[in-house]
Amino acid sequence: MSLSSKLLEEVEKLSQNEVLSLQLELLKRTNVQNLRLLREKVHELLSFDLISDLPITLALNILSYLDAFSLCTISQCCSRYRELANDNLLWHRLCISKGYTQYQSLSFPESEEDCHPSSPRFKVQKIMKHTHFSYWKVVYMKSTVLMQNWSQGLYSVSALNAGNKEPITAMSLKNDVLVTGSRDGSSKIWNLKSLSVTTTLKGHTDEITTIIVTEGTILSGCSDGLVRCFSLISGQLMWSVEVKKGGIEGMEYASPYLASATSDQSIYVWKTEKGSAPIAMDTLQGHTKPITCLLVNEQCVYSGSWDGTIRIWSIGPTSTNTHVLPAHLEGVMCILILNNSTLASGGGDSVVKIWEPVTGQLLLSLKGHNQEILCLQADDTVLASSSADSTIRIWNADKGHCVHVLENHIGLVRCLLLRGNYLISGGDRKRINVWNKETGKLLHTVHRQQNLIRLLETSQNQIITASPNEGTMGIISYW
Repeated sequence: MSLSSKLLEEVEKLSQNEVLSLQLELLKRTNVQNLRLLREKVHELLSFDLISDLPITLALNILSYLDAFSLCTISQCCSRYRELANDNLLWHRLCISKGYTQYQSLSFPESEEDCHPSSPRFKVQKIMKHTHFSYWKVVYMKSTVLMQNWSQGLYSVSALNAGNKEPITAMSLKNDVLVTGSRDGSSKIWNLKSLSVTTTLKGHTDEITTIIVTEGTILSGCSDGLVRCFSLISGQLMWSVEVKKGGIEGMEYASPYLASATSDQSIYVWKTEKGSAPIAMDTLQGHTKPITCLLVNEQCVYSGSWDGTIRIWSIGPTSTNTHVLPAHLEGVMCILILNNSTLASGGGDSVVKIWEPVTGQLLLSLKGHNQEILCLQADDTVLASSSADSTIRIWNADKGHCVHVLENHIGLVRCLLLRGNYLISGGDRKRINVWNKETGKLLHTVHRQQNLIRLLETSQNQIITASPNEGTMGIISYW
């Protein structure tokens, strides 16, 4: 029997404590080089790879509790972990939890020359050829970069001249398609990816006051008293209807109902049908001064006016004026349906009010602004108001108190938009601000903006502004 075998037999007769003491004494007498070898051997003996030994379904279920950073970290351990951590379903769940599924259409620049400083410097084609990258991981990566650009103020600015002699007076955005209308009656469809005009809409004879882009169609209201419907694909005129008196000053659409406000203080309601001209339902009258704002849904038409009232009209075979709300001491500047089905209004008396539209009851009066309210925006969590006092206020509309007062504008804050976690505001002095709606923190102010701001739209990765100057638009791109 060899000496090592005899030693092992003697060691097996010892207790655990005696074995441990012996091992420690042996380690003390071992040189450094052998200690390093022993450390590697001990590490191998202690390693236990639970994930690799489990069925793939159970392994993926465990990994589904990890965030994106942790998944990326463990994917560097070995090829098996990389394969599991790049599973398409795992990244799809992460995209859903972050709200990133809406950014699937974002494409990477085709060449290095097409990139501006806020764009990633790699191509999606190269990424997708990598066998261990999933589709939804690429979506997550693009979305993360886009969110960082919005938060950190990484963008490029370009100016577009629509070729109009007069200012742009109306615009509407859906997906990557922008439609503009001008004071001189010209109207164009723009592709925002290429920043070029795809179609010119013909037929308007006066100032275009309002444009609505729907699924497959474009609705326009004009000072010549006509509501026109164009094909979004071809730009061809599909139908037009004329009001009895006055020009179109405002228009709202909620399928299947279309409502337009005219300069003679009337509201015309139509029921639209696919492929044919709409059916006239009723003409609503009652306001004694010009109508300033209009809303429509499947049950009612809501209108605000310089006469200080809000009128709520039920839609049916014969529309009736269900409520006349003495809303504001001065004109009603804006109205908005909130997600809890209440109605918010902003007035020239600097007060925001919350109404129960079914009963007409005033629920809350939100005070804080000291000049007229110009714009209202809301989502599931907040109500935001902008004012001529240069401030924006974020409210808790359920409890009726102000959460944040945002101050970084000079002059009137004319435009307000909510997009995800961001609140975008546009005002006089060519200033656009991007805020975090939850914290009220100013994330960045857009510099190099060339134009005064009268109209504001936003897409997934762009802010589009229209100016009172001759036919000029500003495009702020975050991707």
